[in-house]
Amino acid sequence: MRKQVIMGVAGLLLSCGALAGTGRQWTLKDCIDYALEHNISVKTARL
Repeated sequence: MRKQVIMGVAGLLLSCGALAGTGRQWTLKDCIDYALEHNISVKTARL
């Protein structure tokens, strides 16, 4: 469980960093939503 949380947070940080160059202002909620939608670990955990 702890590993999944760490992977989720890492995915969140990487997602926000990669999207920072788009010129859009990302809120914390935007980053969390994006990470949850695109993180493979979260997708497999939901199955």
